[in-house]
Amino acid sequence: MDAKDLKSALAYSMKYEAAKTVSKTSRNVRSIEIDDGTGKEKDEKFDSLLKTLEKLLNSHVAGKKNTPRRNPNATCWKCNKKGYVQRDCQTISPNQEN
Repeated sequence: MDAKDLKSALAYSMKYEAAKTVSKTSRNVRSIEIDDGTGKEKDEKFDSLLKTLEKLLNSHVAGKKNTPRRNPNATCWKCNKKGYVQRDCQTISPNQEN
């Protein structure tokens, strides 16, 4: 893979996945296997790219969960305290007890 940027790497990976899916499901298309030693190397590069993208996505999602609220004037509708919203409220209500 000679991808210089993320956009071209994504385009390559989408083409790769599409070809892989079509070769498994289509009766009119046969996959051609060429054993020149570069296939495994390309698959390893693709797998490493996919793992890197998954790590970036997971870190992005984890970063969003840990991001504090930007509005300090937000009021909780459950306990009426300022600084957070209802879903972040730690107050125990009577129906939440054991």
